[in-house]
Amino acid sequence: SWGNVTNTSYMFWNCISLNSVTLPSSWGNVTNTSYMFYNCHSLSSVTLPTSWGNVTNTSYMFYGCHSLSSVTLPTSWGNVTNTSYMFYNCYSLSSVTLPTSWGNVTNASYMFVGCYSLRIINNLEYLGSQTNASDFTGFLEGAQAITGTLTIASKLSRIGIYGQNGHNLKCTGIRLTNGTSTWTGASPQIDVSFCSLNADALNTLFGDLGTVTGKTIKITGNPGASTCDTSIATSKGWTVQN
Repeated sequence: SWGNVTNTSYMFWNCISLNSVTLPSSWGNVTNTSYMFYNCHSLSSVTLPTSWGNVTNTSYMFYGCHSLSSVTLPTSWGNVTNTSYMFYNCYSLSSVTLPTSWGNVTNASYMFVGCYSLRIINNLEYLGSQTNASDFTGFLEGAQAITGTLTIASKLSRIGIYGQNGHNLKCTGIRLTNGTSTWTGASPQIDVSFCSLNADALNTLFGDLGTVTGKTIKITGNPGASTCDTSIATSKGWTVQN
């Protein structure tokens, strides 16, 4: 039991030889787990409690855990609002199972940056919030192995799922299905450059977009960027960067 502990942030900071941890079965009164396993390069196994309890901030929690290959999170997001940089540069992470119900995560920025081995994110459609705009800036930057169609159902202010020239992400579809997104973040509000989207996939993505004024979607480097029907987006007020 955690007893009366409320803050575990920085708890195992730079414990570079730590390879396995079993936590108590409940988070108890803990509200902040940010930076908890920061730069635990050898950590390959973590058994988390089955509920997030009162935790609100998991930012940077597994930042730089280079040996972590898979993680199953609690079945509910509970009170968590901030997951930014949570798995930043987890090079070996190949799969993540997220909670199976909606919570109110409003900051998921840079959550999986540099997760080069990440292929599957289970229950991705429940990440974010249906009522408050969520920041997904740089969400899957450089996650080259991610496959299939990624569906983001959260209300959004900005999102980035992109690679770089010569290092495209393997995802073949991206769906942004929440029509109430505010897109109040900086331009480009949507960055899906250097993915593996053909013309049909880009047209489908354009079809998901709502009508706006002065917003930008960046599609540079996708296989279908030169042949897709950009008028689907521009007719709704979007500027398409190619």
